[in-house]
Amino acid sequence: GVWCSDVCSSDLSSGINAEYGDCFVPLYCSKAGLLFYTFEVLMSPRFILLAIVLGTIPNVRCQYEVADNLVHAKGRCISYGFSPTQNHRGEERLQYYKVYNGEPKHITEPAAVSNMKKLCPMFQNQAVCCDAQQVNEFATKIKLAANLVKHCASCWANFRMILCQQMCSPDQSTFMEVPEMFYPPLPNASLTARSFRTSLTKEYAVKLFDSCKEVTSFGLGAIAMICADVDCTYMRLLKELGDNSSRAPYHTDYYVGNSRSVEITPLKADTLTHCWEPSMEGEPKCSCDDCSNACDDSETVTAPPPSEPFQILGLDGIAAIMGALYVLLAFLICLHCLIRWIYGRYFRQSDSDSLDSGSSIGDIKRGLVKNLRHKMVSKGQTIDTIIANGFHIWSSICCRHPGKTMIGSILVSAVFISGLSYFTITTDPVKLWSSPTSTARQQKEFFDKHFTPFYRTTQVVIKPKGQAPFNYTVAANRYQNVTFGPVLSKEVLSEAMTLQNVLVNITARVNGQTVSLEDVCYKPLAPDNNNCAIMSPLQWFQNIPENLEIVKGDKNYLDHIYYCARNYLSPQDAQNTGIPCLGVFGGPAITNLVYGGYDEGEYEGAESILITIPLNNHLTNNTMALAWEKEFLNYMKEYENDKIQVSFSAERAIEDEISESSFQDLYTVFISYALMFLYVSLTLGKLQLSCSSNIIQAKSMVGFSGVIIVLCSVACSLGIFSFFGWEATLIVIEVVPFLVLAVGVDNIYILVQALQKDPPKSVSNVPQQISIVFGRIGPSMLLSACCETVAFSLGALSSMPAVRNFSLYAALAVFINFLLQCTAFLSVITWDLKRQLSGRFDCFCCFSNEEVENKSSRKGVVAVVIEKYWAPALFSSKCIRLAVVAFFFFISCASIGMMNRIDIGLDQTVALPHHSYLGDYYRDIFSQLRVGPPVYFVFQNKEDTWQRFPKRIGQDEICMGRSCNTTSALNYLKRQAQISDYSTIATPPNSWLDDYFSWLDPTFECCRIYYNGTFCPSTDRTSTCYPCLKKSDGERPPANLFFTHLPSFLNDNPNAEYCTKGGHALYADAVDFAYGKMRMTEDPVAIETAYFQTYHTPLHKSADFITAYKRALDIAEEMSSQVTNIMKSIGSLMFRIKTPIDL
Repeated sequence: GVWCSDVCSSDLSSGINAEYGDCFVPLYCSKAGLLFYTFEVLMSPRFILLAIVLGTIPNVRCQYEVADNLVHAKGRCISYGFSPTQNHRGEERLQYYKVYNGEPKHITEPAAVSNMKKLCPMFQNQAVCCDAQQVNEFATKIKLAANLVKHCASCWANFRMILCQQMCSPDQSTFMEVPEMFYPPLPNASLTARSFRTSLTKEYAVKLFDSCKEVTSFGLGAIAMICADVDCTYMRLLKELGDNSSRAPYHTDYYVGNSRSVEITPLKADTLTHCWEPSMEGEPKCSCDDCSNACDDSETVTAPPPSEPFQILGLDGIAAIMGALYVLLAFLICLHCLIRWIYGRYFRQSDSDSLDSGSSIGDIKRGLVKNLRHKMVSKGQTIDTIIANGFHIWSSICCRHPGKTMIGSILVSAVFISGLSYFTITTDPVKLWSSPTSTARQQKEFFDKHFTPFYRTTQVVIKPKGQAPFNYTVAANRYQNVTFGPVLSKEVLSEAMTLQNVLVNITARVNGQTVSLEDVCYKPLAPDNNNCAIMSPLQWFQNIPENLEIVKGDKNYLDHIYYCARNYLSPQDAQNTGIPCLGVFGGPAITNLVYGGYDEGEYEGAESILITIPLNNHLTNNTMALAWEKEFLNYMKEYENDKIQVSFSAERAIEDEISESSFQDLYTVFISYALMFLYVSLTLGKLQLSCSSNIIQAKSMVGFSGVIIVLCSVACSLGIFSFFGWEATLIVIEVVPFLVLAVGVDNIYILVQALQKDPPKSVSNVPQQISIVFGRIGPSMLLSACCETVAFSLGALSSMPAVRNFSLYAALAVFINFLLQCTAFLSVITWDLKRQLSGRFDCFCCFSNEEVENKSSRKGVVAVVIEKYWAPALFSSKCIRLAVVAFFFFISCASIGMMNRIDIGLDQTVALPHHSYLGDYYRDIFSQLRVGPPVYFVFQNKEDTWQRFPKRIGQDEICMGRSCNTTSALNYLKRQAQISDYSTIATPPNSWLDDYFSWLDPTFECCRIYYNGTFCPSTDRTSTCYPCLKKSDGERPPANLFFTHLPSFLNDNPNAEYCTKGGHALYADAVDFAYGKMRMTEDPVAIETAYFQTYHTPLHKSADFITAYKRALDIAEEMSSQVTNIMKSIGSLMFRIKTPIDL
């Protein structure tokens, strides 16, 4: 019989069809001749044509035979050894197994014996159905799986058990069958198995799956990574184990259920162990984090119950208290009014009569009160008189010599303003809002000093325009329809690919030098791989537009996306397009970092994709990165596309926007001052019905001078602080002038209005009259200025730099403004009064009108309105006055009652101009992003702790592996991820310490040395290298070797083929070593500090960030207390935290 495969290709076809040329035609043969494989295939024209052609060829040798004559019994094998085959290029490959139905054989080759002892100890020293070559090949392939599950002993043992049983069991034929076998087209070829069928009981399959389903690796579910499906089941796991040649020794179809024949006995679950039990090899049970049933009471973590809100009778407590307080006040007011009414109606006359009768008691009371009042008033009057006399004398001098006073004021102000030559402005958000003494700032500076500062993030959020979701049948999803978001359409991805490639090629110029992205980007695997670590789903297509067009059979780019979204660590998507999921930079494009706006686990419903380009950050010089970011922002601001809409940001974007918007606001400042000048000019003078009178009564020059004095006081304040090295902020420039203007104009009004009420009689009487008036109002102006200065100075107690600087600048500006009003402004008032009394026009002093001079004594319109209407109405009745008091008290109570509903924090979208492009970016980030910011838990060296850290007692209290203490610091942090809704810790931490131990494990062949003791990379397979540790050393290095290989681990790049545990990508800067005195040795002698990194849950509001930071601080404090309490014998440790959102 014949059957023509639909899969036909010359290079990238999967499965056996790739082995024999352009279109391999498998033949199913038997003695009976033609067999009907399926009705659909037999009725096709292709089949009929092929049958005719083959019918004309004599002596066609059958390549496939049905295995129906094998013996299935104990002590019998199904296969033994590899069968050489050829691919379409004629190259010999060892991919299939020989069919062998004989007895098991002993293995004698030393390396294979060693591997058998390590991987399949249940069959060591036995005759088995596998040869040395099979065992050694299996030892190589199983390393990748070991990286995922080895830390859970029961899972690891069960995982090896099923594979070892299939490959080497001496009773192989009792549970395995060969459904198809063939003869390779080679001379003297042996009968070869195309695939196998393994029978398992359902209990076996479920027990295998359950023992591993909670195991995590790299922060992800190990089983989910093997299955390439977050919703993996035991059937899906078995299918993946059988299909994926990188894990299984050969292709296997699993039959789960009872025996289908008397010859076959399915594997039973008694050979496996539960994850909460020690493994068959005596290894301890899995940890609590990898097996919830293994947890004891000390390892169980639950979130504390949410705090109950403060309530009274079911109402908000603060609001209820304020409401009750207001009701009480209203009651007292009503009671007071009632008592006053009763007293006035019934008792006032009788009291008057008794007092008139000469009551001695009444006289005594009135005398005591009068005497006490007189003493208090006299003391106050004495102080007021002294101050008033001082102002009288001072103003008299200034008014008699206005020119000299003005020149002196200008000279002193000029000296202060000259300090502006040292003026500097800061727009750095960190320096603006974070105090140098705050915990967050100190932790950031500590982190930046000992490690590399956090990356400079450049990011683009891409969303589709006018496209709808669409359905697609995904093969990996059991050929069921999956709804894909429009952002995953080929058109959108193509546009995104084009945009990303343009961004990668952006260049900038710095000091005559061309700066490209490669000069500034983060390269985690350099120098082995110099590609930039761009986080984007386009990495799944290797950033090549043509890869979006690849079609293999009924699978296309959507199948590849579906696969990579769930298996982004896969070095190759052999099931679909054959393209790697790993990015070209050697690392994974993690799904929740590149997709946005999807529901949990439903990645295909993403509403947006994200392109994130991290740039290297330095403490001092980031000139090249700043230049590249500027070109990036310039390009993105001009970018337009009909199919996609974008929002974007770069590290410098916030600072640029603050600076740009603030300088744009200078126009607003100018216009505001002009309007204020106009307002002051119109309202300072007495408005009359006569236009000629208004020209004389106007105070335009006085108002202009007052505004200039305000600006001068602000400039003096800036100059003084600049001279002493204080950095100004744009808030000071924007807000302080308005503030001082409001305060200064108040004093201007007081002085001018007082002179209008008591004007001088003649020009010669002007200085005397001004000194009299100023002596009367000067004390109130002094007290007002002192109160305002002190009030602003109290703001300097704030630790926030922006608030402190603003308060100090404002306080000094207000006080200088008062001094200038007592000097320069008195000169202006003197000149203006002389002009007014001479009948000269305001602003045009050369012109005058004597006829209207006498009308200037009339009251202004505003004064008339206040005196005749407003004041009488307000004070005409006690009820009105009480109503006014009650109204404002109600406003106060309501404000206090609602104060606790104010969200703490700063919304970035509010802090930016409404037209800023960053507004769209922040809205997209808060709504689309499905990952939180990273958080670093930092160990700080105290009392030489880390010099003793190589001892196991210290390691056990930090690490989180299976042999570590269950109460260790990292195990505590790992358990916090189980209550992420409360702790905001999303994933277990990345632990360089545990990965270092795994890297040293001789099983993985990661840590090797040359004969001279230098490090041998895992990729060097030609040189003779030796394991760093002996097997007798156990799981961890001896204390004297702890620091020997640690630098090599931190510099070793991981690779998918030989060693995935290299620490360079994740931990290159995670450890800060302490060296010998004066660095006389290159070998580290201690660890000064180190960090362990994890992620927060997605945070959407400023309040979420603050809560996350507080929870992280609490966790760090708890970790510090636990470790310190237990590790007293080896010193003490302190945990800090550092996170990009802690500021």
